Amino acid sequence: MNKKIIILAHDFPPFNSVGAKRPASWFKKFKALGIDPLVVTRQWSDKNTNFSETIKGSNNTHTLRENYPEGMILSVPYLPDFKDRIILKYGMNRFVILRKMISLVSLFFRFLFPIFDPTRNMYLAAENYLQEENCDLILATGEPFILFKYAALLSKKFNIPYITDYRDGWTSNQSQKVLSLPEKILKAFYETQEQKYVKQAAFISTAAPAYADSLRKKFPDKEVKVIYNGFEKEVLDSIGTIKQQSEIFEIAYAGILYPYQQLETFLEGYQKFIELYQPKTRLIFYGLSFYPPMVDRVNSFHEDLLPFLHFTERLPYPDLMKKLQKSQIMLLLSNENLNWLSAKIFDYLAVNRKIILVKNDFGILEEILKKSNGGEAISDAEKVTRFLAKNYSEFRWSGKVSHQTQIDHFYSRERQATYLADFIHNYTNENRMAEIKETGGVDLNM
Repeated sequence: MNKKIIILAHDFPPFNSVGAKRPASWFKKFKALGIDPLVVTRQWSDKNTNFSETIKGSNNTHTLRENYPEGMILSVPYLPDFKDRIILKYGMNRFVILRKMISLVSLFFRFLFPIFDPTRNMYLAAENYLQEENCDLILATGEPFILFKYAALLSKKFNIPYITDYRDGWTSNQSQKVLSLPEKILKAFYETQEQKYVKQAAFISTAAPAYADSLRKKFPDKEVKVIYNGFEKEVLDSIGTIKQQSEIFEIAYAGILYPYQQLETFLEGYQKFIELYQPKTRLIFYGLSFYPPMVDRVNSFHEDLLPFLHFTERLPYPDLMKKLQKSQIMLLLSNENLNWLSAKIFDYLAVNRKIILVKNDFGILEEILKKSNGGEAISDAEKVTRFLAKNYSEFRWSGKVSHQTQIDHFYSRERQATYLADFIHNYTNENRMAEIKETGGVDLNM
């Protein structure tokens, strides 16, 4: 008999994000792996091309229950909070300081007073479901990490074990950011909440080895499993391999930018490359138009680069992968000694294009690049220029940059969903046997 599991996931399709793809891959695969999934998420519009679309209130005022061959999805209505309503009415450039103040207050009080939490409906929908149906396990994937609290509350009320899944760290993010006094206070508060709501979890799952190491230090008595994000092999199989690359020497970057990433080191080397070789080239940031401040960061580096910089809205995953296959070089950004696993590396490896990592993290990204023959890790602008010049020379004469990644299907989302399902089965079976032994009963369902 299949196990029944509730997945609390704020990000979920049709919302187009890395965070949404993680639980979506589990939802698609679990049924065939002996698990019946129920996803509880917020209602998302199909229109997610700009930030304002993602914070609008839902068209429906009631929870939608949708049945699919893979399982069930409960989509709960979303009501914008005060900060979001200010943005929707006045835009991103007005009342910035006020919005920051409201955000800090909201991030603190949402754990104390339900009225401050716009995701509260997710808890209520799961609670209503569990009052009528049985379930073997609850899995909460953050962010937002308040879902860990809701999993703990549901666990206590209905006597169901729960898993906390970290896409990123909560209080252990390696952002290399100097915190303000209010941020330090918020972080200290979150550390108490993290201890409170994670220590009773059945086990912890997370997206990277470095996150797992940090979590093991925080929770030494807790088992921590690494479940990578990975690439979607089924999508790649469906779109096939595109051998024809762009006629322009194209460098692609997918996703968002973080403050700690050494974008400027790459841009300095890219600018020098353009000055020396006058190439036909462009640098495309796929999906970055969704974040205007990040576009401003790129454009502000130097006006001479502006003709060579291009930005797109967010693209559906199959369309993005087709676009990436037409580029010659994949840009991956990090920082020295950061050891932060960027999920886009798996998609880069899957499209079999050479990767340039700037700066070398001397950690997990460099390790994966070496194992997969994925590309080069570089730590200064001069070497960026030489890397681009070398590959551009090959491109000019042959029309492409030859490369052969040794991709490991271990990094596919499908394989990772299998590993998570195995962990769930092992835990629930062991837990069930312990109950039988404790009560002296006989498990008639075994």
